[in-house]
Amino acid sequence: MVPRHLDHVIQKTMTRAVLIFFSLEFIKVVLGAVPPGGIEGLWITDLNLKDKVKDDAYLWMRTAVSRVQCALECTADARCMSHFYKESSTTCIAQDVQLDSIDVRNSSGFLAYGLQTAASCVAPFQYNRAANLCFWISDVKGNLTTAQQVCGSHGGSLATIDTVAKRDALLAYPNLNKDGSGNFVASYLIDGSDEMNETDFRYKDGSVVPSGFWMAGFPQNNSAENCIHFPTWSNGLFMNYECGNSNYYFICQKP
Repeated sequence: MVPRHLDHVIQKTMTRAVLIFFSLEFIKVVLGAVPPGGIEGLWITDLNLKDKVKDDAYLWMRTAVSRVQCALECTADARCMSHFYKESSTTCIAQDVQLDSIDVRNSSGFLAYGLQTAASCVAPFQYNRAANLCFWISDVKGNLTTAQQVCGSHGGSLATIDTVAKRDALLAYPNLNKDGSGNFVASYLIDGSDEMNETDFRYKDGSVVPSGFWMAGFPQNNSAENCIHFPTWSNGLFMNYECGNSNYYFICQKP
């Protein structure tokens, strides 16, 4: 039998332990895979944007938060690609675009923070945090050989769409089904081929293309259609098509 005063101490200690555990779990969920530098390692200050803020709309704005809390809340929101913070007014402004894609105006006291993890993902590429995908939708057309060369010239390769998050990131791209002139774009060439074994489509790393990623009736058993296309009109479900057709745009990724 545990004495009453000791029982109270034990219960209080256990309660604190539980609270600490859940606090740590919350931090783990919020931060995810944060570099050794913690929050400071995840977000990097762009001193070229000191005393400036985004010129138009924002994802959200909050006040009465510390700089670290601002970074935490932006980290917790997968849509947040950058944020601005003003110490004197404890104002946090989150943006859903990277700093190199932002038009700014002068606003004394603000500092801008961009994702360290997306530092190498610069224009014309853009980074999607939710999918961890750095991608570029080409503005030129080409067959498989041309697409590989163009992507390679940018330090990338044809985009490997192997998760639902990556597929959703592309589907969310503004005007996905139109080119720069407003013309309809039916599909884009992406990574994947069955050149080694008919209908056994694999990505460049050798992994199998998930069966659930295909449009109904695909892949078709056609030896002339060994490449994968990402349609703009089928919720992103794949179809196979000719690798030598030069009438289509393509999607690149880095690295």
